[in-house]
Amino acid sequence: MTLTKSKYYFEALDNYFYNLPDCLEALNYALSYDPEDADSLCLMGRIYAETLKDYETAKSYFEMAMQSNVNTRNTIFHALSIMKIMMKQIS
Repeated sequence: MTLTKSKYYFEALDNYFYNLPDCLEALNYALSYDPEDADSLCLMGRIYAETLKDYETAKSYFEMAMQSNVNTRNTIFHALSIMKIMMKQIS
């Protein structure tokens, strides 16, 4: 993680629950520096799932994050949580 990308990722993480517009702005900056950063992609997936309730888009972000780094526990945890919610909606 580069210093600039880290700055924007942590800024997005700090704003996640409190200021969604600033969170998204910082996260988009982080992804512009590294579009394959697993942590940033995971956070974007969380925003789509937990805040916007757009589970299909969230799923695609989690898939991209896992393709980028399959060993990121944070991504696996949140992706499984979203899959669980999606399965409940189907049944």
